[in-house]
Amino acid sequence: MRSTRRLFALSLIFAVAAAFAALSATKITMTGSYQWNRQAEQPGGLRAEFSPAGEGVWDVSFFFEFRNEKHVYSGQAHGNLENGELKGEVQNENKNRTWRFQGSCSAGNFSGTHVEIKRGGNKEETGTLRLAVAR
Repeated sequence: MRSTRRLFALSLIFAVAAAFAALSATKITMTGSYQWNRQAEQPGGLRAEFSPAGEGVWDVSFFFEFRNEKHVYSGQAHGNLENGELKGEVQNENKNRTWRFQGSCSAGNFSGTHVEIKRGGNKEETGTLRLAVAR
């Protein structure tokens, strides 16, 4: 009985590790919301697609609507989508505005902040974002 439980526990651990390894080799979609500091009472929906670009490196695209216009901001992220720190930089469609985001993931749930990088490198805190792995 005891060895059966150990075998089951080991099988479960290997199955979870294999599933996450398979996910890491493909695009991972996360969904959630963003909040702008200037419109804190009006959060918006957010979808992020992460594609592997190296060990701990992801190509990322954020899909959202702002002022009734659809947007896709793209760039790179660095870190762990399951557990640990995650940060990155994205640009708007015209590549004339840049945002950085940073935060942490726990069990596939991300919580962080975003800032706009202004001319001269000045940073303006712009809000928060929350995402969870779409299952």
